[in-house]
Formats: sequence, C-alpha cells, structure tokens
Amino acid sequence: MVELGYDSFVAADMPGLIEGASQGVGLGHEFLRHVERTRVLVHVLDMTRDDPLADRALINEELATFGHGLADKPQVLALNKIDDPDAAAHVELLEEQVEALGVPWLAISAAAAEGTMPLARRAFQVLQEQLEREAEEPSPPPLLQPEPRVRERVRAERGADGTAVVHGPTAEWLAMTLDTEDVEAREELLDRLKRLGVQRALTRLGVRMGERIRIGEVELTWE
Repeated sequence: MVELGYDSFVAADMPGLIEGASQGVGLGHEFLRHVERTRVLVHVLDMTRDDPLADRALINEELATFGHGLADKPQVLALNKIDDPDAAAHVELLEEQVEALGVPWLAISAAAAEGTMPLARRAFQVLQEQLEREAEEPSPPPLLQPEPRVRERVRAERGADGTAVVHGPTAEWLAMTLDTEDVEAREELLDRLKRLGVQRALTRLGVRMGERIRIGEVELTWE
C-alpha cells in the first residue's frame, strides 16, 4: 500500500517479467496474468546496464506478445540507481531518447530513497487519469453466460525442516509482493490467503495459529 497523504493506492512488484515470460519462462504466464489486473505499469530501468532502453523494449515486446491489452496500459518510467555516478551520467546521455518515448519518467535511486515519493505521486496521477478514461468508456454488454471460475489448487506439506510449506502460484505471488513487515499489508495478505483456501490446506496439515509457515521464499507467522 502506497500512502500519499489522504490518498493511497496498491502497488505490486512484478519481478517475473523477464525475457521469454510470454512463452511461460519462469513463472512468466502467472506474472503476466497478474499484470492484467493492474491499471498502470511503473517500469523500473537499471541505468547501470549497457542499454536500459533495449531492456524496456524487450519487456514491452513480452507484454505485446502475451496480448490481453497489456501493451496498451499507461506506463511511467523510473530510471533507477542514479546514486551511481555512471548511472547518473547514463541518464543525462539518454535523456533525449527517453523524452522521445512520450511517457512520463523520473530519475530515482530506490536504494537512497531519492525521487521515490515524486515517482509515487506521478504514478498516482497517471492512475487517476486512467480511471477517468475508464469511467468515460461505455460499459460492455452484460455476459449472459459467464465462464465458470476455476478454483486454483492450493496445497500444503511439511518441508525437510518440518516447516509447513504452501504451494500455489497466486499464494506465492501475494506473499512475494506484499510487505509482511507492514501490519495492514500483512493482514490483507492473510485475509486473501484464507480466501484462496490456504487456511483449509494448513488445517488439514495440522498447522496451528502462531506457527511459522513458508510460502515460496517468504516465511511468516500464521495468524
């Protein structure tokens, strides 16, 4: 959850967007399906790399190949690592090319928290503009025969160290993208995990409240 005074919006990290994601490399399809739920994409570019704009083009190609309107979502560019002198010089060198892309951009340092709040405010502004556009669009006709929802299978087992391990793409994605150190985010995560069926799976495994569990690479206390 990103808070901006009285305003707030939900942001999620999408580290699975790599080359070949549209073909299912890694958890590519799972991450791309989650991208479908977003309204705005903040594309973070590593300015210490040789050709960050080529990196951007590669990911945009993955979005276009996957389809479902992902390539049409508004973007904000975050030119990251400007605390590195070489990266800062790279930003100056590529500034005209970045401007020519026609998308909002800001230079930031995530590590030094430099420019991150202006980035959040710009992303929120673009989000508001997108919501206004959506409100002006005609509503689609109602679906008389909606497709049945397929419930994702979630399972739990004991790991080699005895810790309860939860398996399921959405559960693992939620655990990875929400900040478990933030009380509100952790409560939201636990609530969504329960709705996914994680609680039933853990109960069948004999897990008790207060026990440590692992979801993907994230460990937390089950409450």
